[in-house]
Amino acid sequence: MLKVEADSLMLIFRSVIKDVESAFEMVCAAREYNVSGAEEEHIPPCVGIGTGTMLRIGEHDVYGQEVNSASKLGKDTAKAWEILVTDAVREGCGDSSGLMFLPLEDLPSGVGTAYRLMRS
Repeated sequence: MLKVEADSLMLIFRSVIKDVESAFEMVCAAREYNVSGAEEEHIPPCVGIGTGTMLRIGEHDVYGQEVNSASKLGKDTAKAWEILVTDAVREGCGDSSGLMFLPLEDLPSGVGTAYRLMRS
């Protein structure tokens, strides 16, 4: 975990596949948590994922196009329970079985092609 800002987490993975797997596990864990918790304490995750070159400054900050795109997708575009990814993530996953990439039509400014990630 790189940093926490309010209700947002920034995580860095060495593998895009591990990143995607972690996102699905995070959504699953939130669903399990929400079963027994009070509704006002429910956690409905909205996830944005990018991959590629970034500039790391110190221990708690990273910058770059994919960082910006992932942030916009996760904070501004994703609805509860959605995992949105950049085209670089789709390319990085290759032919990973069990994944579906559904193109997004409405994109925030500065984000190229993006997808809603689902398990098939």
